[in-house]
Amino acid sequence: MGVIEITVVFSLAELGQSFLISIALIYSLKLQREIFPRSYFAIGDIIKGFQYAPTVKATLLRITIIFIVGLAGSYLFNEPKIIIFGLTLGSFLIVWPGFVNEENINIRLIDKKFLLYTVFTLFIVITYSVANFSVIFYNFSQDFLFIYLRGLQKERLIAIILDGLIWLAIIGVVNFVASYLSKILDGKIYIDTANSDESTEVDLELEVVEMKEVNFEKKN
Repeated sequence: MGVIEITVVFSLAELGQSFLISIALIYSLKLQREIFPRSYFAIGDIIKGFQYAPTVKATLLRITIIFIVGLAGSYLFNEPKIIIFGLTLGSFLIVWPGFVNEENINIRLIDKKFLLYTVFTLFIVITYSVANFSVIFYNFSQDFLFIYLRGLQKERLIAIILDGLIWLAIIGVVNFVASYLSKILDGKIYIDTANSDESTEVDLELEVVEMKEVNFEKKN
């Protein structure tokens, strides 16, 4: 029987492009945490218990973000191996601190670290699978789903994406400021009557003492 060998060779430029894809995935998830904090979850939350477990909706959103990054990368670079390796690398970079140092693991999960490592590995495998699906979907639907996008120059598409990211960042800042102002506006304005009562009592006591001294002098 013959042996089938599969060799995947990356040039330095392709490795650089894959690294850009991985960074794009990492920052996309950070952007999700800023804009949609309620739907964001750490990978370890899955085994923390019911209280911390992510919802199905949040999990699907995470998968959708990976899928969208894969589609955008497929259009920009049009090379499946760059997209697949880039997204897989990004998922590894997200969880690798927990692999290399136990101090990076939440104290609640120390006794479950092997299960946590399994979840980390599963996250990488799922990301790899979603990356493959995004490439397949892009190639399959390129003829009819991206007719409009194919008519655009890549420079123009990059500008549109950057504009969108800028607006998302602005929305995140506005949301943060609104939340901060809401806390201030919800604060209460009051006078500490406890301290004022104590000072009044001291003043009254001094007045009583002074009156007693005056009466004593008159009698003498």
